[in-house]
Amino acid sequence: MIDPKDVIRHTSVERLNQSADNYFSSVTDLTHLLSKPFSDIREVPDLLMNIGLLIKGLRLGKSMTVLEMAAGSCWLSRYLCELRCHVIACDVSPAALEIGKQLFQKLPLVRQPIAEPSFLLFDGHQLELESDSIDRVIFNDGFHHVPNIHQVLSEIYRVLKPGGIAGFAEPGRHHSRSAQSQIEMSSYSVLENDINLQEINDVAKSVGFGDLNTAILSDGYVQPDQHRQILNNAMSIETSGQILKSCTQTMSNKTIFFLSKGEFVPDSRSAEGLACAIELLRREEFEYKLKLSMKILNTGSSKWLCRNFADIGIVKVGVQLLSLDQLLINDSYKRFDLGQDVSPGQQLFIELEIPLPADHGSRLLRIDLVSEDVCWFGHLGSTPMLVTL
Repeated sequence: MIDPKDVIRHTSVERLNQSADNYFSSVTDLTHLLSKPFSDIREVPDLLMNIGLLIKGLRLGKSMTVLEMAAGSCWLSRYLCELRCHVIACDVSPAALEIGKQLFQKLPLVRQPIAEPSFLLFDGHQLELESDSIDRVIFNDGFHHVPNIHQVLSEIYRVLKPGGIAGFAEPGRHHSRSAQSQIEMSSYSVLENDINLQEINDVAKSVGFGDLNTAILSDGYVQPDQHRQILNNAMSIETSGQILKSCTQTMSNKTIFFLSKGEFVPDSRSAEGLACAIELLRREEFEYKLKLSMKILNTGSSKWLCRNFADIGIVKVGVQLLSLDQLLINDSYKRFDLGQDVSPGQQLFIELEIPLPADHGSRLLRIDLVSEDVCWFGHLGSTPMLVTL
C-alpha cells in the first residue's frame, strides 16, 4: 500500500510535474481526453454534478477572469469560455496544454469568445500572473495531485482579487486507498492524495483565506411520502437517518469546497442580487420626445457596474416599446447610461429624453433596468414602469 505522505516526502515537485507530462505525452489516441466529460458513461453523472455545483458555488458571472488549475486537456476551460468567461487554462504539463489547444481547434466555440483563452504553464511553485488579477480559481479533480498545498494556496490567494472565490471538486478522505489510486501511483509515479478538509482549512487560513465552505452532497433517492416529509419539515427518524447515511457515504468519496478572499459582494456580471425600485418624479411630453425625471434605488444586494470588460454586465436604463395590449415590439428601443457604479442601498436621479415613435398614440413604453447580456431586472421580480403615450 503506497502512502501518499511518503510520495510527498520523497518526490520533488519537479519530478511530479514530469510524471504528469509523461502521462499526457504517452497518450497516442486523444479521443478519450478530447471527448470529456462524455468520454466514459460511468464518469458522466459525477462529472456533470461536480461542475454544476462548482459553477453555482463559485457564483460565476459573465466576463469574469477564471483561472482553471490542473486544466489537463482543458475541456472544462472550453465550457467556461462558452459561459463567456475570460479563461486561463493552467497546468504543469506542456503536453496537456498542447492537447487543450487541439481541443479548441477541433471543437471551436459556438460564438465568438469575449477573449481568446490563455494557456499558462505552471512550475508547481509560482504562477506567472499579477496579484489581485483573477476573479475565480477552479480546481476540478486536480488539487489532490498537489504536494505543496501551502505554497499553491498562497499563490491562489495572491492572484485572486479581493472578494474572489476558489472552488474545488475533489475525491474524498480515503482516496489514496482505492485500487485505482494505488495503480496510478505505482504505474505513473503521480500523487493521489487524500482530501483532509481540516488540514486544508488550517493551511488556507494561514495564508489569508476565510473559513472553508463545503457543499452538502448526496447520491440518495427517497420515496414520495419521504419527499413530502422533507418539504413539510416533518421527517421521521427513519427518513432523516436514510438521508444522513446517503450524505455520509457520498461525502466520504467526494468533496466540493470553496475558499474566499475577503467578503464576497455580487455585482451585475451575474443576475444574483439584482433588484431596483423606479419612481417617476416629473413627466413632460412634447411633439417628438418625452422627458422623464426619475429616482432609481438599488434595493438588491448586488453592485451595479457602469463599466466593464466587453460591456457585459453594465447596468443601464432600458426602454422597451410595447403595443397597447403590452405585446413587445422592440426590446431595445432606447438605452441610457447610469454614469456611475451603484452600490446596494444607493439611489440616483436621472433624466431621460426619449424620442417618440411616429405612431406613439398606439404605443406604450416599459422602462426597466437591464444588466447588458445578463438579464432585465423585471425578469427577477422588480417592477418596471409603464408609460402611456
